Amino acid sequence: MPNWCEGFLKVRGTIPQLKKFIIEGFQLVDIFGNELENLSIDCNDGTSLEVSGINETLWLKGTHRNFCKFDDIGIYSDSPETSEVLILYLQAAWCIETEPLLNVCKKFEVDMKIQGFESGMQFSQIIEIVDGKILQDEIIHYDNWDWDCPCPLM
Repeated sequence: MPNWCEGFLKVRGTIPQLKKFIIEGFQLVDIFGNELENLSIDCNDGTSLEVSGINETLWLKGTHRNFCKFDDIGIYSDSPETSEVLILYLQAAWCIETEPLLNVCKKFEVDMKIQGFESGMQFSQIIEIVDGKILQDEIIHYDNWDWDCPCPLM
């Protein structure tokens, strides 16, 4: 059983980009990893994105054991061209792999930012990908996890 590196994944893009990312980038799975039905979301005019009733885990396609969870999403924008931020809880087995996230960003034309925390090996990982380029990919090890880590209970 893996240790989990977990944190909040921020995904930035327009409402149409975020809609495509959610619909095509995730697969609903049960606790055993078995695929469930596809997601259906409401995004009628390109200025709002609503997802509700998701009680299962979402596997981030193209990654190795990266899962997101959320209950409801509601993002509203003035224009379909305005960038908005989607925030999802992410759990990655052992660590967050940067290259698969970069490929996801390129595929869906979105940006990503995350700081994940892994309490077993006592490190945090910071990744930022903007315009298809990795701006930051850093691992921080802590001598005193409880004192030095900004989120020791994550």
